[in-house]
Amino acid sequence: MAEVTKIYKVGQHPDLPPPRSEVGVIGWVYYNLLSTPFNIVLTLLALWFL
Repeated sequence: MAEVTKIYKVGQHPDLPPPRSEVGVIGWVYYNLLSTPFNIVLTLLALWFL
């Protein structure tokens, strides 16, 4: 399958939606609960206590 490349003038490119991993529930969980190893451990401990 051949790739088609479009060339746009400066400032004329279409707006693209944000990546799925940065918005919605998945993005919130990643950035608030799984962003660092320490946060991962705390999240797992909290789930275990529940």
